Amino acid sequence: MGVILLGVVVLILFGTLYPFAPRCPATLELAFAGFKPLFRPVGRGDLAANLVLFLPFGLAGMAWARRLPMAWRFLVVVALGFGLSLVVELAQACVPGRTSSWSDVALNTISTAAGALLLPLFRRLFDRHKAGFGHADIGAALLLGAFLIWQLAPFVPTIDWQKWRNALKPLLLQPRFDMVTIASYAVVWLMLARLALAVFRPARPLLLWLALLIAVQAAELVIIGKVLRASELLGGLLGIALAWAVIGRGASPGRDRLLAAAFAGYVVYLGLEPFVFSPAARTFHWMPFQGFLQGSAFIAVQALGQKLFCYGGLIWILLRAGLGLAPAAILVSLAVLGMEVAQTRLPGRLAEITDPILVLMAAGLLWFLGGRRRA
Repeated sequence: MGVILLGVVVLILFGTLYPFAPRCPATLELAFAGFKPLFRPVGRGDLAANLVLFLPFGLAGMAWARRLPMAWRFLVVVALGFGLSLVVELAQACVPGRTSSWSDVALNTISTAAGALLLPLFRRLFDRHKAGFGHADIGAALLLGAFLIWQLAPFVPTIDWQKWRNALKPLLLQPRFDMVTIASYAVVWLMLARLALAVFRPARPLLLWLALLIAVQAAELVIIGKVLRASELLGGLLGIALAWAVIGRGASPGRDRLLAAAFAGYVVYLGLEPFVFSPAARTFHWMPFQGFLQGSAFIAVQALGQKLFCYGGLIWILLRAGLGLAPAAILVSLAVLGMEVAQTRLPGRLAEITDPILVLMAAGLLWFLGGRRRA
C-alpha cells in the first residue's frame, strides 16, 4: 500500500504543479501573503476538482496506516492530507498561472477526510450485509462510480425551481432525437446493467436498472449545470430493454462477448468521431495529462470519469468474456494508442499519451482488486 500511496502523491503533485516552470516568491512570508482567503467564491469546476483530488489519498492512506488504531489512523491521514495540501499550495505560488488559496487547503483536507472515512464505512457495510454482498464485484462498483462522476459532476444540487424548469425544457418542450446519441447511450446502459448485475446480484434486475436510470435522471434534474435530454433518456430505456433481452436471465461468457464487441465499438466511436481525417498530421504530445491540465477543471473531472468508465469497463467485460487481464490490458492500450495516433489527423482533437496511461492505470486497479476474482 505504500507504493500506491506514493503513486497517488506523485499524481497529485504532477497535476497541481504542471507545467513545472517555477518562479518562486523571494520569501516564505510573501508566498503565504499571496494565499487567497478561506471563504472566497469557488467555481463549480474547482470545487469538484478539489473535492475529488484527495479522495484517493485518504483511501490509500487509511490502508497504508492499517496497523494504527482507527481513531489515530484517521487523524494521521487527515493531518498528512492537510500537510500535503499546504505544501502543494505553497508550491503553486511558484507556478505562473496557478493560484494559492486557503479554501483549496480546506477542500483538499475535507476530501482527504472523506476518503479516509469511505474505507471503514465500506468495510462496515460489507460486514453488515455480508450474506447479500459477499460476491459483489468491487471493480464493477468503482466503474459505476466513474460513470456517476462523468454524468453528475460537479455534484452541487440546487432547490431553485427555475433551474428545474430549465432542466426539463429540452426533454418536454424541445425534445430532439439524435440516433447516434440514442445508440451510444443504449450501449452505455447495456454496460451499466451488466455492471449492476455484478455488484448487486438482484432478484429482479429490471427493477434495479429502471431505478438506477430514474435516480440518475433525478440527480441531473437538481444538479447545477445539468439538463435532461430526450435522446439520452430514450437511449437509456433502449439499453435496459436490450439488457433484459440479453442478460435478463443471467450473464454468460458468450453474452459477455457480444457486450464486449458492442462496448468496444462505442469506445472506438468516441475516439475517432467525426471520422473526418485531414492529410496533414499534427503533433503527438508525450507529456501525460496535458489536455486535462490545460483546460477547465470541471471538464477535466467529467472527462476523467468518462475515460475511466470506458477503458476500465472494456477491460472488465473482456475479463468476463474469458480474456486474461494482461492480454486485455495490452489489447485495449494498443487500440487506444492507435486511436490517439489517428487523432493527429482529426480536427479539434489533442493527440497525447494520456489515454493509454489511463488504460494501464485502470488495468492495474482491476489487478489490485483481484482481476477476475470476486471481492
